[in-house]
Amino acid sequence: HSSIAVDAGRLYTMYRPSTGQRNQWLSEEVVTSLDAATGRTVWEHRFGSSLDTMNFSRGAGPHATPLIVGDRVFAAATDKQLLALDKHTGKELWRHRFVREFGAPPNQMRYAIMPGYAPSPIAYRDTVIAMVGGPGQGVMAFRQADGQVVWKGGDFPDDISPASPVLITLDGQEQLIVTSGDGVHGMDPGTGGMLWSFQF
Repeated sequence: HSSIAVDAGRLYTMYRPSTGQRNQWLSEEVVTSLDAATGRTVWEHRFGSSLDTMNFSRGAGPHATPLIVGDRVFAAATDKQLLALDKHTGKELWRHRFVREFGAPPNQMRYAIMPGYAPSPIAYRDTVIAMVGGPGQGVMAFRQADGQVVWKGGDFPDDISPASPVLITLDGQEQLIVTSGDGVHGMDPGTGGMLWSFQF
């Protein structure tokens, strides 16, 4: 379900390899770069991605789309990982595992069908912002250069939703708009401070 990002004659997307059997998947995902003119694979970066707590009867994912910023590609995996790769070579620059490192819930929605993590990351100034989940860290911003945590914000009792965050300008103020399992929220994209919330 990952869409295709286009940059300077290259296409960037993600996929999960099959075992060759119907609805059977490998415990890895792949970020790939293709030549837009020929379809030739320029590079692929493979990494382990858990099948635990996932139900792929509606599609195996990945569900997020790579983000291109400068010389970096940011990609979000189905099991709540965020990777930064070199755009030209596919070399991994840094990675965060939200569940292992920050104690994020392993799946973002309490549905009978557990499809896996879906929100795509978004860039703001020198940070990359991602939906994470967990008390006080529904949303987190990481420094693009090295992955250091810049801020955490948002306490969503029903966890995050599958929707990607968006940036808007409202009355001259930049706002980060995110959705949780129970509402929509406006946040300061520079600090993570909550500006407003509307509960569903």
